[in-house]
Amino acid sequence: MKKNHFPLWLCIAILLFSLKLYAQVPHAFNYQAIVRNASGQIVANQSVNFRTTIRQGGISGNIVYRETHLDTTNEFGLSTFAIGNGTVVAGNFSLINWALGNCYLQIELDVDGGNSFADMGTQQLLSVPYALYAKSSGSGGGGAGHTGPTGPTGTAGATGNTGATGGTGSTGATGITGPTGPTGPVGSGGGATGPTGATGATGATGIVGMTGATGAAGIAGATGLNGATGATGPTGASGNSAWSDYAVFSERLPSGINPATTLSDSTWSVRQLNSNESLAGSAITRTGNTITLQPGTYYVRATSGWAFHVPYNTTYNYAILNATANLRLRNTSTNATLVLGKGNKLSAYRQNLNGAVLTEPYAQTLEGTFTVATATTVVLQQFIDYSIFPAGTSNYSAGAPLNSGEDEIYATLFIQKIN
Repeated sequence: MKKNHFPLWLCIAILLFSLKLYAQVPHAFNYQAIVRNASGQIVANQSVNFRTTIRQGGISGNIVYRETHLDTTNEFGLSTFAIGNGTVVAGNFSLINWALGNCYLQIELDVDGGNSFADMGTQQLLSVPYALYAKSSGSGGGGAGHTGPTGPTGTAGATGNTGATGGTGSTGATGITGPTGPTGPVGSGGGATGPTGATGATGATGIVGMTGATGAAGIAGATGLNGATGATGPTGASGNSAWSDYAVFSERLPSGINPATTLSDSTWSVRQLNSNESLAGSAITRTGNTITLQPGTYYVRATSGWAFHVPYNTTYNYAILNATANLRLRNTSTNATLVLGKGNKLSAYRQNLNGAVLTEPYAQTLEGTFTVATATTVVLQQFIDYSIFPAGTSNYSAGAPLNSGEDEIYATLFIQKIN
């Protein structure tokens, strides 16, 4: 029996044998069984495969005949077939020597209709199948003589043992629910609304008071001295010149693709800025991940993301993470840091790693201003320094998002010439 459907102790509720004798004895006897599962529920309208074996000499005696019966249970779980008419596996049913007696019937079943049979038990065959032997009893080698007169009827034999009680029949189907009765009349909505009371009389209008006399106008005061003229403020920038030179660069990749930047432990790694999101003016240009700036003062703001990944691990059930991360804008000519972000100190503890994947996402930001006197090239760099215990329980990257159908931006830099 297949383990993913029924336990081996599936019960067969009814076992019946019958044999009808005619002028020629049939080489078969009937078998019926109701198949139920471990919860006592009937296995209805399902293909099942029985294997029947007749043993002689005992429960574990020699196999004298074996066959299979592929059948479909009815709506009550009943399966009926004739032993002797199945698909022969071993032996010849017509050659069984019933005269030797002491025969046993073993039943095996696969409730899925396959050939993974489970043993349902073995029972001794009593007198009924041995009627098959009656067809040959007394058939000696001589020719047939004349039929003699019928002898007197013998005394009745003792009453045999009562057969086993059949299984309980299935409960009949529940009858159809009768139609819903008509809705009763709607009850009254309470007493009638009383009449509206009469409107009361309008009160008399009060007397209007007298307007007081207007006072005399006051004498106008003397004009004060003119104050001193304030200093002239600085001349403002004309038009929108403050936004005439700016750029937005990013590390942009299609959805589901790993970032272009590889973060190395304890090393400043250059963010691979590969896309111009916006670009105005001629003071700022980009070649690869290197940005060239003309002389002037600049404002810059940048962000960058990264994450730790804790993969499937069968050795440890916990991990401790300690890490330091930062972001900076570096002058490639002088190796000087122009703007440094605020460093992150990270610490995480994870349990129950076995069989799980955990991710710790983080983000870095830098913001500030700087001045360059000559044309200068700069790059955006990210630093990470970390330790994991136990060793081998984690790795890190700049992130690898799920496929969402949109581009992923892993780092962004906004830079503007302000003077």
